Amino acid sequence: MEIANPQKVKLIKKVSKFFSLFYNTPKETNKIDFNNVNRILIYDPSLIGDTIMMMPMLQIVKSNFKNAKITLICASHSRAILENTNLIDEYIICNGYKSFISITNIIKDFKHLRQVLKQINEKEYDIAIEPRGDFRYIFYMHYMKAKRKISFNYSGGEYFLTDVYNMPENYKETHTVDDKIYLLKQMGCEIKEEDINPNLAITEEMKKMKEEFVKENNLQNYQFVGIHPGAREEIRRFEKFDDLLENINKRKENVAFLVFEGVGEERETRKVLDRAEKIGAKAIHMKSNLSDYIKRITFCDAMICNDSSAGHIANAYKIPTTVIYGPVNPEGIRPYNNTTSILNCISIPMECKPCYSTQTCPKKDYDCFNNIEINVVTDIVIKNLK
Repeated sequence: MEIANPQKVKLIKKVSKFFSLFYNTPKETNKIDFNNVNRILIYDPSLIGDTIMMMPMLQIVKSNFKNAKITLICASHSRAILENTNLIDEYIICNGYKSFISITNIIKDFKHLRQVLKQINEKEYDIAIEPRGDFRYIFYMHYMKAKRKISFNYSGGEYFLTDVYNMPENYKETHTVDDKIYLLKQMGCEIKEEDINPNLAITEEMKKMKEEFVKENNLQNYQFVGIHPGAREEIRRFEKFDDLLENINKRKENVAFLVFEGVGEERETRKVLDRAEKIGAKAIHMKSNLSDYIKRITFCDAMICNDSSAGHIANAYKIPTTVIYGPVNPEGIRPYNNTTSILNCISIPMECKPCYSTQTCPKKDYDCFNNIEINVVTDIVIKNLK
């Protein structure tokens, strides 16, 4: 398994080699003095699922640097996810992920990136961390005011850093969370068992929201199965969630389906809701802003979804979660689970996996999805409900 598209990484390394002719940051040889670190900057403008997978890293940093205030440069959805965790002292919102997708986007968002950099550099930081080893982010971090700048050398850019660490030898088989934990170990952090899993707490507000939801929809004595049929890329969308809903409904009494809809997922959601209406199943359309979306996932007794944010969020809430994978291998990107919650990854081994297409199946057959048996997934979901 590759953690990123090898062709893109190869191209970025060539760009990195060019920049190495002009930059050479002196390397730091002293160990980090944890007690004297007052400000930490972490740069990771992740997607929603990536934000959940960043939580173990944040928990470890918080427990090791007890005197430090932590600033996170992130997308706006990261703040919505993390705001009740007490892991972050300050958020600086950046569209960094989208900005660095292409040269065109960098030019388009240059003014925004410059404004963010100005906000960052209002303070000076003892440590700045880029936990991915992504040359693009490392290059941007080079212009931030920090005494030590730390990252992997995965795609180059080590000449921008004061502290450079190699990726784990077996990084192609490890989970991206384990890679981040490995980085912190190299920095000298102590890793505690309780810190290595994403952990979101169900608040009293969420419990009250569920009580009101149950009463409003007259769903007392029902179990809730969450279904999120969408995904960021169309090629990662399993097309038989409607069949799955019907099968579960036939085999399990007193089940209501909460059908979640994300941006651009109206077609997938409507297909599932139409099937529910046709067979007389209880199904409720769960369309809302991100903050309410996260809270409403806590209503579920089980969650079924594609390779998307829903699986990561549900798993972090310790909700039994079933994730259906098509063209990607789940090993390095699945919801991170260390036996603290129930997680099932449905994936058919195929020679063409992982597939780096972002549009349609190159083979045109979608066998990675079509070979998944509905009865097998239904058995898992019903077992989870018990």
